[in-house]
Amino acid sequence: MSHYNTNQNRVIVYSQTGKAVGWIRDGILYKNADSRKHMLQKPPGWAWDKSILLKAKAIGVTKTVIHDKSSDIDYCANIDDFFSKGQIINRGFGYQICLPLAFWKIKNIKKTGPQQLAFGFEVKS
Repeated sequence: MSHYNTNQNRVIVYSQTGKAVGWIRDGILYKNADSRKHMLQKPPGWAWDKSILLKAKAIGVTKTVIHDKSSDIDYCANIDDFFSKGQIINRGFGYQICLPLAFWKIKNIKKTGPQQLAFGFEVKS
């Protein structure tokens, strides 16, 4: 379960079929997804339901974060980029807007091995 699920001060977001697909907290639209199943391959990118993006924008949401559960990577983008740089698609799940990967900021939150501690002093030779 993602680190995002610890805060109860959020609004759950539902798809048109009534399935909980994400949440809004502090002006950001969040979703947990597995890139192996949900990241689009053509075009390579992430998508949101068009209706969810429109509603989120209408209430002042400006950013989205999609947490990839399989890689522990956060994909961050501006909502406006979906409308200016995204591609409308319908692959049997209703209208969605796909934002190609080139327009996402990527943050890897997984620790990648041992970390050296900094003790705040300088070694002089």
